[in-house]
Amino acid sequence: MPIATLNQPGYNTCEAGAHGIVVIGVDGTAADLEAIRSGCMTGTVKQDAHALGKAAVRIALNRLRTGGKGLESDFPLAGDGYSIRIPFVRIDAAHWRENMG
Repeated sequence: MPIATLNQPGYNTCEAGAHGIVVIGVDGTAADLEAIRSGCMTGTVKQDAHALGKAAVRIALNRLRTGGKGLESDFPLAGDGYSIRIPFVRIDAAHWRENMG
């Protein structure tokens, strides 16, 4: 976790008057959520596993049914014609409780 590296020179220690650097993590780990809760970390994002699974099933079914690569409007193809954009879940001080698992 990046916070531990910042703690050594005195940043993001969560102590009153400590210097802080905005830190945004990825994947919403338990350690990230705790750091956000305690105010040592600004936020994180995590992959939306439900949307990833839904997109994978729709891609497979569409390929089997039509031989095409198009998707339903929930998962439009990106400009390159191959990629799809799956939304991430934002986790910050206002949303960390919802992601404690």
